[in-house]
Amino acid sequence: MWLLQQTTEGPAARHLEDVARRLRREADLVQLCARGARIPTIRNLIGKVSDSKIKEINRRFHGDRKGAKTRGNDYFTETSARRRDSSVIISLHRRLVKAELPMVSMYVQLHNMYMRERVANPAFDIDELIHLTCAIDMGTLKVERCPDCGALIVMQCNELHPEKCCFMCNPNPVSKSRIRVSTAAPIEFPSAEKIDEVIEELIGPVRTATELVMYGARPQEVEIFAPGQEAFARKMWPLLLGMAAPQGSLPFTSLYYIEKIERRRHAAYVIKTFRRLKKAGLQGASLFLSLYRNYLGVFGGSPETMHFSRIRGIVHFYLQNEMKLIRCSDCSASYVILSDELPGDQTCPNCRLFAETRRPEPAVRVESPISGASLELPPLPGDLKRRRLQKKPGENTRFSTAN
Repeated sequence: MWLLQQTTEGPAARHLEDVARRLRREADLVQLCARGARIPTIRNLIGKVSDSKIKEINRRFHGDRKGAKTRGNDYFTETSARRRDSSVIISLHRRLVKAELPMVSMYVQLHNMYMRERVANPAFDIDELIHLTCAIDMGTLKVERCPDCGALIVMQCNELHPEKCCFMCNPNPVSKSRIRVSTAAPIEFPSAEKIDEVIEELIGPVRTATELVMYGARPQEVEIFAPGQEAFARKMWPLLLGMAAPQGSLPFTSLYYIEKIERRRHAAYVIKTFRRLKKAGLQGASLFLSLYRNYLGVFGGSPETMHFSRIRGIVHFYLQNEMKLIRCSDCSASYVILSDELPGDQTCPNCRLFAETRRPEPAVRVESPISGASLELPPLPGDLKRRRLQKKPGENTRFSTAN
């Protein structure tokens, strides 16, 4: 069984799910920090996280800004704009609950949808959005419909007349004499591209290391493509592939690739695919992972299928000019030779394959079925007399077996 197939079933699948769960948790942490979630809210949603890690991610998005204190329930209905935004959030939340999304994903999607509909300035951050939905669920805030226009209205528990609180029928209600304003700087929500960039920096190396181990890359090679992940790769080898990571030097010897005709064909395909992928703009781990996936798609069932380190060795020798890709003048096929080899029909794997196919097979002598040792023949005429004449001297004829 090829090493990659072992990761699709058995204990390896469970370990892969653990890695995927860890990556989703890191991505959720970034999404919450980018939208202004506070430390207690983050820990309630995704579990225990160190303060230093949360502050580091917050600094990437918001600099040294200090978050506002936790809002009271009055904050959501103090102005007509805030009441209107609160009502929009609750309406969208009821729609998303039916989709049965994961908790963090639902709140992130809810905040994205709200930002396209918001009126209040400053807009609610995701922490205030979560606080609002929890207040509705616990009953400290209530939701009614306006009897005049049917709009959904978020109200305080001591408010009795929805029509007087309706932001559609009564857009300028009598406000409190003093409306609380936060002293903290308004939060600026980063763009989706900025969030994706931070997520990639945080979980990209772990995801790349896991993919490389799944394809059989050694821990030393994982360290080249994902710095700082060698120990993680060494830990994941027995979990995903069922064996300890190989030790010692890498199997880089150029003679290996020309010992058999099939290996020359494999090496030629790898070099041509490497050129194509590099021209398409791929580089680093994504280049070699795509290269190896293409290689397995073509030669995965061959008896000479090479592992990841061998494929990387082909690229290494090609870039060091120790291996060249040339075109045969007879059959016009591409094949590889070493730098000290002479091209020709003796080195072209396709020409040699064609020559072996055209060579006549040696004649095979067909034995007659009559000459088979298992065939029983009747006694020939005079056979008993011949056996009596060939008896040994001094043999007692009475007890002789010749008769």
